Amino acid sequence: MIPNEVLYKRDLTGGLVRWWGRVEKVTNSDGTVSLRLAYYYGKVNGAETSSYSPVIKAKSKKTDREQAEFELNNVYERHKKQGYKSLSDLDISPLDYLTNADDLFAEIDKRLPKYNTDANNCVKPMKAQKFAIGKFDYPCIAQPKINGVRAVVMLEEFTPTDLFSLEGFVRDDKHYHTVIKTKEGLTYHIWHIEQLFNDFYDSFPEYANMVFDGEIYIRGEKVTTIGGAARNPRNPFHDKLQFVNFDLSIPDLTNKERDKLRFGVWEEYRSKKSSVSHNVMAGRIWENLTPEGHGMWDKFNLIILNSDTIYDDNQALAYMQKCIDCGFEGAIIRDLHTEYKFGSRPQTMMKAKQCEETECLCLDILVDPITKIVDGHEVVYNYAKFKCQNDLNAETFEVKPTAVYNGNTDNTMTSDYILSHRNEFIGKMLAIKFYERTDKKIPFNANAYGVRDYESND
Repeated sequence: MIPNEVLYKRDLTGGLVRWWGRVEKVTNSDGTVSLRLAYYYGKVNGAETSSYSPVIKAKSKKTDREQAEFELNNVYERHKKQGYKSLSDLDISPLDYLTNADDLFAEIDKRLPKYNTDANNCVKPMKAQKFAIGKFDYPCIAQPKINGVRAVVMLEEFTPTDLFSLEGFVRDDKHYHTVIKTKEGLTYHIWHIEQLFNDFYDSFPEYANMVFDGEIYIRGEKVTTIGGAARNPRNPFHDKLQFVNFDLSIPDLTNKERDKLRFGVWEEYRSKKSSVSHNVMAGRIWENLTPEGHGMWDKFNLIILNSDTIYDDNQALAYMQKCIDCGFEGAIIRDLHTEYKFGSRPQTMMKAKQCEETECLCLDILVDPITKIVDGHEVVYNYAKFKCQNDLNAETFEVKPTAVYNGNTDNTMTSDYILSHRNEFIGKMLAIKFYERTDKKIPFNANAYGVRDYESND
Protein backbone atom coordinates (compact mmCIF):
# COMPACT_ATOMS: atom_id res chain seq x y z
CA MET A 1 0.00 0.00 0.00
CA ILE A 2 1.34 3.42 -0.98
CA PRO A 3 1.50 5.79 2.05
CA ASN A 4 -1.18 8.51 1.98
CA GLU A 5 -2.85 6.93 -1.07
CA VAL A 6 -6.45 8.09 -1.52
CA LEU A 7 -9.12 5.37 -1.63
CA TYR A 8 -12.55 5.76 -3.23
CA LYS A 9 -15.96 4.11 -2.97
CA ARG A 10 -19.63 4.95 -3.44
CA ASP A 11 -22.10 6.04 -0.80
CA LEU A 12 -25.74 4.91 -0.70
CA THR A 13 -26.76 7.45 -3.33
CA GLY A 14 -24.04 6.28 -5.72
CA GLY A 15 -21.90 9.39 -5.16
CA LEU A 16 -18.11 9.25 -4.81
CA VAL A 17 -16.49 9.46 -1.39
CA ARG A 18 -12.79 9.33 -0.57
CA TRP A 19 -10.71 8.24 2.41
CA TRP A 20 -7.02 8.47 3.15
CA GLY A 21 -4.70 8.34 6.12
CA ARG A 22 -1.22 9.33 7.19
CA VAL A 23 1.21 9.28 10.11
CA GLU A 24 1.47 12.65 11.85
CA LYS A 25 3.83 14.10 14.44
CA VAL A 26 2.19 15.62 17.51
CA THR A 27 3.83 17.90 20.07
CA ASN A 28 2.60 16.94 23.53
CA SER A 29 1.94 19.34 26.41
CA ASP A 30 5.29 18.42 27.99
CA GLY A 31 7.16 19.30 24.82
CA THR A 32 7.81 15.73 23.70
CA VAL A 33 6.92 14.59 20.21
CA SER A 34 4.84 11.49 19.48
CA LEU A 35 3.13 9.94 16.46
CA ARG A 36 -0.53 9.44 15.70
CA LEU A 37 -2.62 8.13 12.83
CA ALA A 38 -4.79 10.69 11.06
CA TYR A 39 -7.73 9.75 8.82
CA TYR A 40 -9.58 11.99 6.37
CA TYR A 41 -12.98 11.26 4.83
CA GLY A 42 -15.48 13.15 2.70
CA LYS A 43 -17.32 13.43 -0.59
CA VAL A 44 -15.28 14.05 -3.72
CA ASN A 45 -15.18 17.83 -4.33
CA GLY A 46 -16.62 18.30 -0.84
CA ALA A 47 -15.43 19.01 2.69
CA GLU A 48 -13.38 16.43 4.60
CA THR A 49 -13.77 15.35 8.20
CA SER A 50 -10.80 14.11 10.19
CA SER A 51 -10.30 11.63 13.01
CA TYR A 52 -7.26 10.40 14.90
CA SER A 53 -5.99 7.36 16.77
CA PRO A 54 -2.86 6.78 18.87
CA VAL A 55 -0.10 4.44 17.78
CA ILE A 56 0.10 1.25 19.85
CA LYS A 57 3.52 0.72 21.38
CA ALA A 58 5.30 -2.06 19.49
CA LYS A 59 6.12 -5.29 21.33
CA SER A 60 8.61 -6.18 18.60
CA LYS A 61 11.81 -4.40 17.63
CA LYS A 62 10.00 -1.97 15.34
CA THR A 63 10.75 1.71 15.74
CA ASP A 64 7.85 4.04 16.54
CA ARG A 65 7.75 5.13 12.90
CA GLU A 66 7.79 1.52 11.62
CA GLN A 67 5.01 0.57 14.03
CA ALA A 68 2.91 3.56 12.97
CA GLU A 69 3.30 2.71 9.28
CA PHE A 70 2.51 -0.94 10.02
CA GLU A 71 -0.73 0.05 11.77
CA LEU A 72 -1.65 2.47 9.00
CA ASN A 73 -1.14 -0.25 6.41
CA ASN A 74 -3.53 -2.52 8.36
CA VAL A 75 -6.15 0.25 8.41
CA TYR A 76 -5.77 0.64 4.66
CA GLU A 77 -6.24 -3.11 4.17
CA ARG A 78 -9.41 -3.06 6.29
CA HIS A 79 -10.80 -0.27 4.12
CA LYS A 80 -10.00 -2.30 1.01
CA LYS A 81 -12.06 -5.16 2.43
CA GLN A 82 -14.92 -2.71 3.00
CA GLY A 83 -15.04 -1.85 -0.69
CA TYR A 84 -12.63 1.07 -1.06
CA LYS A 85 -10.55 1.12 -4.27
CA SER A 86 -7.25 2.84 -5.05
CA LEU A 87 -6.40 4.33 -8.43
CA SER A 88 -4.17 1.34 -9.12
CA ASP A 89 -7.10 -1.00 -8.32
CA LEU A 90 -9.09 0.87 -10.97
CA ASP A 91 -6.15 0.78 -13.42
CA ILE A 92 -5.96 4.59 -13.49
CA SER A 93 -2.67 6.47 -13.74
CA PRO A 94 -2.77 9.79 -11.85
CA LEU A 95 -0.04 11.08 -14.17
CA ASP A 96 -2.63 11.26 -16.94
CA TYR A 97 -4.71 13.75 -14.95
CA LEU A 98 -2.18 16.09 -13.30
CA THR A 99 -3.87 19.22 -14.67
CA ASN A 100 -7.51 18.13 -14.69
CA ALA A 101 -9.00 16.77 -11.46
CA ASP A 102 -12.55 16.82 -12.86
CA ASP A 103 -11.56 14.38 -15.61
CA LEU A 104 -9.89 12.17 -12.99
CA PHE A 105 -13.04 12.04 -10.87
CA ALA A 106 -15.13 11.35 -13.98
CA GLU A 107 -12.88 8.38 -14.83
CA ILE A 108 -13.08 7.10 -11.24
CA ASP A 109 -16.87 7.35 -11.40
CA LYS A 110 -16.82 5.39 -14.67
CA ARG A 111 -14.65 2.56 -13.36
CA LEU A 112 -15.63 2.30 -9.70
CA PRO A 113 -17.90 -0.68 -9.02
CA LYS A 114 -21.48 0.14 -8.20
CA TYR A 115 -21.29 -1.72 -4.90
CA ASN A 116 -18.70 -2.12 -2.14
CA THR A 117 -16.74 -5.19 -3.18
CA ASP A 118 -13.59 -7.07 -2.26
CA ALA A 119 -10.54 -7.47 -4.47
CA ASN A 120 -12.44 -10.06 -6.54
CA ASN A 121 -15.45 -7.71 -6.96
CA CYS A 122 -17.66 -9.82 -4.68
CA VAL A 123 -19.94 -8.15 -2.17
CA LYS A 124 -18.81 -9.71 1.10
CA PRO A 125 -21.54 -9.91 3.76
CA MET A 126 -20.83 -9.15 7.40
CA LYS A 127 -20.50 -12.29 9.53
CA ALA A 128 -21.10 -13.01 13.21
CA GLN A 129 -18.90 -14.23 16.03
CA LYS A 130 -20.05 -16.87 18.49
CA PHE A 131 -22.00 -15.52 21.44
CA ALA A 132 -20.14 -15.27 24.75
CA ILE A 133 -21.41 -14.20 28.16
CA GLY A 134 -20.21 -10.78 29.30
CA LYS A 135 -18.84 -9.69 25.90
CA PHE A 136 -21.69 -7.62 24.41
CA ASP A 137 -22.88 -4.06 24.95
CA TYR A 138 -26.62 -3.72 25.52
CA PRO A 139 -29.28 -2.76 24.53
CA CYS A 140 -29.00 -4.35 21.09
CA ILE A 141 -30.97 -5.59 18.10
CA ALA A 142 -31.98 -9.28 18.19
CA GLN A 143 -33.22 -11.38 15.28
CA PRO A 144 -33.89 -15.08 14.65
CA LYS A 145 -30.92 -16.83 13.02
CA ILE A 146 -31.76 -18.24 9.61
CA ASN A 147 -30.23 -21.58 8.58
CA GLY A 148 -30.02 -21.00 4.82
CA VAL A 149 -27.61 -19.97 2.06
CA ARG A 150 -26.16 -16.51 2.66
CA ALA A 151 -26.70 -14.18 -0.30
CA VAL A 152 -27.16 -10.58 -1.33
CA VAL A 153 -29.65 -9.16 -3.83
CA MET A 154 -28.61 -6.22 -6.01
CA LEU A 155 -29.35 -4.48 -9.30
CA GLU A 156 -26.95 -4.68 -12.24
CA GLU A 157 -26.90 -3.28 -15.76
CA PHE A 158 -26.66 -5.91 -18.51
CA THR A 159 -26.70 -6.32 -22.28
CA PRO A 160 -29.47 -8.70 -23.43
CA THR A 161 -28.50 -11.37 -25.95
CA ASP A 162 -32.11 -11.71 -27.11
CA LEU A 163 -33.85 -8.61 -28.50
CA PHE A 164 -37.20 -10.02 -27.34
CA SER A 165 -35.99 -10.93 -23.86
CA LEU A 166 -38.38 -10.15 -20.99
CA GLU A 167 -35.56 -10.23 -18.44
CA GLY A 168 -35.32 -7.26 -16.08
CA PHE A 169 -36.50 -3.81 -17.16
CA VAL A 170 -35.36 -0.81 -19.21
CA ARG A 171 -34.60 2.63 -17.79
CA ASP A 172 -33.11 5.48 -19.82
CA ASP A 173 -32.40 3.07 -22.70
CA LYS A 174 -30.34 0.82 -20.44
CA HIS A 175 -31.21 -2.74 -19.38
CA TYR A 176 -31.16 -3.72 -15.71
CA HIS A 177 -31.89 -6.93 -13.84
CA THR A 178 -31.77 -8.28 -10.31
CA VAL A 179 -28.82 -10.49 -9.40
CA ILE A 180 -28.67 -12.91 -6.46
CA LYS A 181 -25.09 -13.61 -5.35
CA THR A 182 -23.62 -15.78 -2.62
CA LYS A 183 -20.74 -14.64 -0.43
CA GLU A 184 -18.41 -16.66 -2.68
CA GLY A 185 -19.54 -14.65 -5.71
CA LEU A 186 -21.72 -17.37 -7.27
CA THR A 187 -24.88 -16.19 -9.04
CA TYR A 188 -28.16 -18.03 -8.46
CA HIS A 189 -31.06 -17.67 -10.90
CA ILE A 190 -34.30 -17.78 -8.92
CA TRP A 191 -36.86 -16.22 -11.20
CA HIS A 192 -39.72 -15.64 -8.73
CA ILE A 193 -37.39 -13.77 -6.35
CA GLU A 194 -35.70 -11.83 -9.16
CA GLN A 195 -39.12 -10.82 -10.54
CA LEU A 196 -40.19 -9.28 -7.24
CA PHE A 197 -36.96 -7.33 -6.82
CA ASN A 198 -37.04 -6.19 -10.46
CA ASP A 199 -40.42 -4.65 -9.73
CA PHE A 200 -39.05 -3.00 -6.59
CA TYR A 201 -35.99 -1.50 -8.32
CA ASP A 202 -38.09 -0.41 -11.31
CA SER A 203 -40.55 1.31 -8.98
CA PHE A 204 -37.89 3.15 -6.96
CA PRO A 205 -34.94 4.41 -9.06
CA GLU A 206 -33.59 6.20 -5.98
CA TYR A 207 -32.83 2.80 -4.40
CA ALA A 208 -30.89 1.42 -7.39
CA ASN A 209 -27.69 1.17 -5.30
CA MET A 210 -29.34 -0.59 -2.36
CA VAL A 211 -28.03 -4.12 -1.64
CA PHE A 212 -30.26 -6.45 0.39
CA ASP A 213 -28.47 -8.85 2.73
CA GLY A 214 -30.15 -12.10 3.72
CA GLU A 215 -30.42 -15.83 3.13
CA ILE A 216 -32.01 -18.10 0.55
CA TYR A 217 -34.24 -20.32 2.61
CA ILE A 218 -36.86 -23.07 2.79
CA ARG A 219 -38.43 -23.56 6.20
CA GLY A 220 -37.62 -26.96 7.68
CA GLU A 221 -35.02 -27.94 5.06
CA LYS A 222 -31.27 -28.48 5.47
CA VAL A 223 -28.69 -26.08 4.03
CA THR A 224 -27.52 -28.72 1.54
CA THR A 225 -31.08 -29.15 0.24
CA ILE A 226 -31.55 -25.39 -0.07
CA GLY A 227 -28.24 -24.97 -1.90
CA GLY A 228 -29.10 -27.73 -4.34
CA ALA A 229 -32.49 -26.18 -5.06
CA ALA A 230 -30.91 -22.75 -5.61
CA ARG A 231 -28.37 -24.08 -8.10
CA ASN A 232 -30.88 -26.07 -10.18
CA PRO A 233 -34.14 -24.49 -11.42
CA ARG A 234 -35.46 -28.01 -12.17
CA ASN A 235 -35.01 -29.12 -8.57
CA PRO A 236 -38.45 -29.94 -7.04
CA PHE A 237 -37.69 -27.57 -4.15
CA HIS A 238 -36.73 -24.64 -6.39
CA ASP A 239 -40.17 -23.02 -6.43
CA LYS A 240 -40.23 -23.06 -2.62
CA LEU A 241 -37.10 -20.91 -2.28
CA GLN A 242 -37.51 -17.66 -0.37
CA PHE A 243 -35.27 -14.70 0.32
CA VAL A 244 -35.18 -13.68 3.98
CA ASN A 245 -34.04 -10.05 4.23
CA PHE A 246 -32.48 -9.18 7.58
CA ASP A 247 -30.05 -6.33 6.74
CA LEU A 248 -28.80 -3.93 4.08
CA SER A 249 -25.22 -4.23 2.77
CA ILE A 250 -24.61 -0.50 2.63
CA PRO A 251 -21.90 1.67 4.24
CA ASP A 252 -21.99 4.67 6.55
CA LEU A 253 -25.20 3.73 8.42
CA THR A 254 -25.42 2.11 11.85
CA ASN A 255 -27.31 -1.13 12.49
CA LYS A 256 -30.16 0.89 13.97
CA GLU A 257 -30.28 3.25 10.97
CA ARG A 258 -30.11 0.39 8.45
CA ASP A 259 -32.90 -1.45 10.22
CA LYS A 260 -35.12 1.63 10.11
CA LEU A 261 -34.33 2.12 6.42
CA ARG A 262 -34.95 -1.57 5.64
CA PHE A 263 -38.43 -1.56 7.17
CA GLY A 264 -39.13 1.84 5.62
CA VAL A 265 -38.37 0.93 2.00
CA TRP A 266 -40.48 -2.23 2.13
CA GLU A 267 -43.36 -0.35 3.74
CA GLU A 268 -43.06 2.25 0.99
CA TYR A 269 -43.09 -0.47 -1.67
CA ARG A 270 -46.08 -2.32 -0.23
CA SER A 271 -48.00 0.93 0.17
CA LYS A 272 -47.35 1.80 -3.48
CA LYS A 273 -48.41 -1.69 -4.59
CA SER A 274 -51.50 -1.97 -2.38
CA SER A 275 -54.02 -1.20 -5.14
CA VAL A 276 -55.88 -4.09 -6.76
CA SER A 277 -53.84 -3.87 -9.98
CA HIS A 278 -50.53 -4.23 -8.13
CA ASN A 279 -51.33 -6.49 -5.16
CA VAL A 280 -49.81 -9.58 -6.82
CA MET A 281 -46.30 -8.37 -5.92
CA ALA A 282 -47.22 -6.98 -2.50
CA GLY A 283 -48.99 -10.23 -1.66
CA ARG A 284 -45.77 -12.20 -2.08
CA ILE A 285 -44.13 -10.42 0.88
CA TRP A 286 -44.45 -11.44 4.54
CA GLU A 287 -43.35 -9.06 7.28
CA ASN A 288 -42.40 -11.27 10.19
CA LEU A 289 -43.27 -9.47 13.44
CA THR A 290 -42.25 -12.11 16.03
CA PRO A 291 -40.37 -15.44 16.03
CA GLU A 292 -43.73 -17.18 16.38
CA GLY A 293 -44.59 -16.05 12.83
CA HIS A 294 -42.12 -18.60 11.38
CA GLY A 295 -44.87 -21.10 10.61
CA MET A 296 -46.62 -18.64 8.28
CA TRP A 297 -43.71 -18.26 5.81
CA ASP A 298 -44.26 -21.07 3.33
CA LYS A 299 -46.40 -19.29 0.69
CA PHE A 300 -44.26 -16.14 0.41
CA ASN A 301 -41.26 -15.29 -1.78
CA LEU A 302 -39.80 -12.52 0.41
CA ILE A 303 -39.62 -12.45 4.20
CA ILE A 304 -38.87 -9.17 5.97
CA LEU A 305 -37.30 -10.47 9.16
CA ASN A 306 -38.33 -8.96 12.46
CA SER A 307 -35.97 -7.09 14.79
CA ASP A 308 -36.41 -6.97 18.55
CA THR A 309 -34.57 -5.19 21.37
CA ILE A 310 -32.91 -7.00 24.27
CA TYR A 311 -31.07 -5.59 27.27
CA ASP A 312 -28.75 -8.21 28.79
CA ASP A 313 -27.18 -11.66 28.40
CA ASN A 314 -30.09 -13.42 30.13
CA GLN A 315 -32.54 -11.94 27.65
CA ALA A 316 -30.21 -12.92 24.79
CA LEU A 317 -30.21 -16.56 25.92
CA ALA A 318 -33.97 -16.52 26.47
CA TYR A 319 -34.48 -15.03 23.00
CA MET A 320 -32.22 -17.70 21.50
CA GLN A 321 -34.29 -20.45 23.12
CA LYS A 322 -37.52 -18.81 21.97
CA CYS A 323 -36.21 -18.75 18.39
CA ILE A 324 -35.13 -22.41 18.59
CA ASP A 325 -38.56 -23.37 19.92
CA CYS A 326 -40.08 -21.61 16.89
CA GLY A 327 -37.95 -23.64 14.46
CA PHE A 328 -35.01 -21.28 13.92
CA GLU A 329 -31.34 -22.17 14.33
CA GLY A 330 -30.84 -19.66 17.13
CA ALA A 331 -30.50 -15.88 17.40
CA ILE A 332 -28.35 -13.05 16.07
CA ILE A 333 -27.61 -9.96 18.16
CA ARG A 334 -26.27 -6.70 16.72
CA ASP A 335 -24.81 -3.60 18.31
CA LEU A 336 -27.09 -0.60 17.70
CA HIS A 337 -24.37 1.82 16.67
CA THR A 338 -21.99 -0.19 14.43
CA GLU A 339 -21.77 0.32 10.68
CA TYR A 340 -21.82 -2.57 8.20
CA LYS A 341 -18.46 -4.37 8.22
CA PHE A 342 -18.02 -5.83 4.73
CA GLY A 343 -16.42 -9.27 4.88
CA SER A 344 -15.58 -8.93 8.58
CA ARG A 345 -16.62 -10.88 11.66
CA PRO A 346 -16.84 -8.10 14.28
CA GLN A 347 -17.51 -8.53 17.99
CA THR A 348 -20.50 -6.23 17.53
CA MET A 349 -22.48 -9.02 15.86
CA MET A 350 -22.86 -12.41 17.56
CA LYS A 351 -24.76 -15.63 16.92
CA ALA A 352 -26.27 -17.66 19.71
CA LYS A 353 -26.96 -21.27 18.72
CA GLN A 354 -27.58 -24.48 20.64
CA CYS A 355 -25.28 -27.24 19.47
CA GLU A 356 -25.53 -31.03 19.56
CA GLU A 357 -22.74 -33.34 20.62
CA THR A 358 -21.52 -36.79 19.62
CA GLU A 359 -18.39 -38.96 19.62
CA CYS A 360 -16.58 -40.21 16.50
CA LEU A 361 -13.55 -42.41 15.94
CA CYS A 362 -10.38 -40.58 14.82
CA LEU A 363 -8.91 -42.41 11.81
CA ASP A 364 -6.08 -40.05 10.91
CA ILE A 365 -4.65 -36.55 11.37
CA LEU A 366 -4.33 -34.35 8.31
CA VAL A 367 -2.35 -31.16 7.75
CA ASP A 368 -4.11 -28.10 6.35
CA PRO A 369 -1.48 -25.52 5.26
CA ILE A 370 -2.78 -21.93 5.31
CA THR A 371 -0.79 -19.02 3.85
CA LYS A 372 -1.05 -15.66 5.63
CA ILE A 373 0.57 -12.28 5.08
CA VAL A 374 2.65 -11.17 8.08
CA ASP A 375 4.59 -7.90 7.94
CA GLY A 376 4.27 -7.97 4.16
CA HIS A 377 5.64 -11.53 3.81
CA GLU A 378 3.89 -14.84 3.11
CA VAL A 379 4.00 -17.22 6.05
CA VAL A 380 2.64 -20.79 5.89
CA TYR A 381 0.93 -22.13 9.02
CA ASN A 382 0.15 -25.84 9.39
CA TYR A 383 -3.23 -26.49 10.97
CA ALA A 384 -4.44 -29.89 12.12
CA LYS A 385 -7.61 -31.61 10.94
CA PHE A 386 -9.06 -34.93 12.07
CA LYS A 387 -10.34 -37.58 9.66
CA CYS A 388 -13.17 -39.32 11.47
CA GLN A 389 -15.55 -42.26 11.12
CA ASN A 390 -19.15 -41.06 11.30
CA ASP A 391 -21.09 -42.25 14.33
CA LEU A 392 -24.29 -43.18 12.44
CA ASN A 393 -22.95 -44.90 9.30
CA ALA A 394 -19.80 -45.82 7.37
CA GLU A 395 -19.20 -42.31 6.00
CA THR A 396 -15.97 -40.49 6.85
CA PHE A 397 -15.52 -36.74 7.27
CA GLU A 398 -12.96 -34.12 8.28
CA VAL A 399 -13.32 -31.90 11.33
CA LYS A 400 -11.21 -29.10 12.77
CA PRO A 401 -10.19 -28.97 16.44
CA THR A 402 -11.07 -26.18 18.84
CA ALA A 403 -9.10 -25.46 21.99
CA VAL A 404 -11.91 -23.47 23.62
CA TYR A 405 -15.11 -25.11 24.85
CA ASN A 406 -17.67 -23.61 27.23
CA GLY A 407 -15.21 -20.88 28.09
CA ASN A 408 -12.41 -23.29 29.06
CA THR A 409 -9.13 -23.66 27.15
CA ASP A 410 -7.56 -27.06 26.45
CA ASN A 411 -4.01 -26.63 25.14
CA THR A 412 -3.92 -30.28 24.02
CA MET A 413 -6.43 -29.36 21.28
CA THR A 414 -4.17 -26.84 19.55
CA SER A 415 -2.74 -27.68 16.13
CA ASP A 416 0.85 -27.60 17.41
CA TYR A 417 0.09 -30.17 20.12
CA ILE A 418 -2.02 -32.42 17.88
CA LEU A 419 0.55 -32.58 15.07
CA SER A 420 3.32 -33.49 17.51
CA HIS A 421 1.25 -36.02 19.54
CA ARG A 422 -0.62 -37.94 16.83
CA ASN A 423 -0.75 -41.20 18.80
CA GLU A 424 -2.81 -39.53 21.51
CA PHE A 425 -5.64 -39.02 19.02
CA ILE A 426 -5.59 -41.67 16.28
CA GLY A 427 -7.79 -44.62 17.25
CA LYS A 428 -9.49 -42.64 20.03
CA MET A 429 -13.03 -41.31 20.25
CA LEU A 430 -13.24 -37.54 19.76
CA ALA A 431 -15.88 -35.37 21.40
CA ILE A 432 -17.51 -33.35 18.62
CA LYS A 433 -20.00 -30.50 18.74
CA PHE A 434 -22.12 -29.58 15.72
CA TYR A 435 -25.30 -27.76 14.79
CA GLU A 436 -26.96 -30.06 12.25
CA ARG A 437 -26.33 -33.08 10.03
CA THR A 438 -26.06 -33.30 6.25
CA ASP A 439 -28.27 -35.54 4.11
CA LYS A 440 -25.61 -38.24 4.64
CA LYS A 441 -26.06 -37.84 8.44
CA ILE A 442 -22.57 -36.34 8.80
CA PRO A 443 -22.09 -33.62 11.47
CA PHE A 444 -22.13 -30.22 9.77
CA ASN A 445 -20.35 -27.05 10.99
CA ALA A 446 -18.56 -29.23 13.51
CA ASN A 447 -15.54 -28.95 15.83
CA ALA A 448 -13.69 -31.57 17.87
CA TYR A 449 -13.07 -30.30 21.40
CA GLY A 450 -11.56 -33.25 23.26
CA VAL A 451 -10.64 -36.93 23.49
CA ARG A 452 -12.82 -39.54 25.16
CA ASP A 453 -10.21 -42.03 26.38
CA TYR A 454 -12.35 -44.78 27.91
CA GLU A 455 -9.27 -46.93 28.52
CA SER A 456 -7.97 -44.43 31.06
CA ASN A 457 -8.26 -45.20 34.78
CA ASP A 458 -8.78 -41.54 35.65
